[in-house]
Amino acid sequence: MAVLSVGFGLVSQLLLQFLYANSIIDWIAMGAVPSILNFLVFVGAATGIVLGIAALRRPAPHLLAAIAIGLAVNTVLGTLASGLSSVFYNFF
Repeated sequence: MAVLSVGFGLVSQLLLQFLYANSIIDWIAMGAVPSILNFLVFVGAATGIVLGIAALRRPAPHLLAAIAIGLAVNTVLGTLASGLSSVFYNFF
């Protein structure tokens, strides 16, 4: 789930650049679409954290679960930092 979330985030960033360059979406949607996509990435990464923690509790090897948790935590923190910086940019 963590890898899918990161992959979706990368593809959505490429898609957004294509939409911006071709002016396919209007100005109102240019603010809403990235927020929705970032929220979906955040939810996917948070799900990856939960599933990774559940996988750590199993008696199987823990390396892949630990990698998934690290990737998901990095994605969650990056998405939160991006969202907070855009909030501060809009208000100040």
